[in-house]
Amino acid sequence: MENSRTVSFGRAWERLETWMELHAPDDYRALQLPASSEAISAITNEEFPVCSELQELLRLHDGVVDIRGGADPGSFLPSGYGLYSARRMRAAHQRMVENVSWSIEDGTMDDVIGKSAHVKWVPFAGDVTGQELIIDHRPGSTYGSVMEYDESAGRYEPKWGTLAHFLNELTEALENTGRVGYLAPRLRGDSLSIEWYIP
Repeated sequence: MENSRTVSFGRAWERLETWMELHAPDDYRALQLPASSEAISAITNEEFPVCSELQELLRLHDGVVDIRGGADPGSFLPSGYGLYSARRMRAAHQRMVENVSWSIEDGTMDDVIGKSAHVKWVPFAGDVTGQELIIDHRPGSTYGSVMEYDESAGRYEPKWGTLAHFLNELTEALENTGRVGYLAPRLRGDSLSIEWYIP
């Protein structure tokens, strides 16, 4: 995981959005209007503020249009994830809170808390299979990191030190025909939108 905090979120998002406007206009048009301050505050039921980068993203775009299939415009993040709206983030975070509560009630908290759920984790993107990307809001060195489920470890793990680093790596792959992990991007043949594949 990248630990440096020097990458600017504003610059990272501007690069990505500019690239999409020029090369993947269907994905660009899938971006929604900004979220309201009230909707952003409601994500965690005002128990804690979402991190500044996530707030900044939502003030630019309240996620993407609803994605019903893996090839739909808007699923431009690696593995076909699409950005959630503030409303969907709130629902996803509430599921996290409920899963933690249920695990405490049935005595399975050691298998759940900090592995598949945590009250300080905020899902911000998802795919059509139900997999999600999460931003960690626990105090400490991983605060603000982007987490993805690691099948080999059987738990969510921090993969990028900040949302800005995640977006920067994504855009580098788009601009330079590179990769994010084992995935490479390309434009779909039937639409001007991004898909990710294993070369």
